[in-house]
Amino acid sequence: MFGWGRRASLFLSTFATTANSTRKNQKLAEQVVLVNAALIDESVTTDIHRVFRMAGTLHGNSGLMKKRVESLERFDPQIEPVVLSGEDVRVHVYYSPEFNLNGMKFGPYDSSTVQIPIYAAVFLLARGLGRV
Repeated sequence: MFGWGRRASLFLSTFATTANSTRKNQKLAEQVVLVNAALIDESVTTDIHRVFRMAGTLHGNSGLMKKRVESLERFDPQIEPVVLSGEDVRVHVYYSPEFNLNGMKFGPYDSSTVQIPIYAAVFLLARGLGRV
């Protein structure tokens, strides 16, 4: 026996039940489901763009690399996922609050043409906050 049938059998075999009441069996079945259920994030699971985002790919709204994180304590989300070039490009920024990337501070910008690294330019352009 495999899958849910096996899980239910294993769980129910741990209880010595003598009563055959339907209500008790229903409660036990609900416990089997609670104990063995895999919790999912529905908004991520049903969004095909997130399902196929693999490690090593760039996030379309930031230009930052999606990567596997081994330790949250040591991971710096403003430095480690920055993989695009640090070469400067000229960008007109409509508006942007101050932000940090790759250990550098950018902005705030308000209808300004600036020279910034490619990774910062892509970060802004992907959000529709400027133009090349």
